[in-house]
Amino acid sequence: MGVKRSLQCGGTLLGLLANIFTVLSTASNYWIRFPTGHSGLWQDCTQGTCSNMPCQCEAQAVQMVSAPQPPSPTTQTAPALPTAGPLP
Repeated sequence: MGVKRSLQCGGTLLGLLANIFTVLSTASNYWIRFPTGHSGLWQDCTQGTCSNMPCQCEAQAVQMVSAPQPPSPTTQTAPALPTAGPLP
């Protein structure tokens, strides 16, 4: 019983610590540091000027509006592969 209880307590503490680190890493803007600034999940700071990162859906919408995509080529189907006959 003692080993089982200590493993349960250890697992609970590690789970709690993992949750704390997850919240801290999500809120932090210091994921990447470079000589002129730092960057995180939400902001990019360069030489003391911080700007918010756009949502991926917003970035795609801007890209689609600013750069139209070329028409897609017609799709061609591959010839059918021969199949094996009935098994004896």
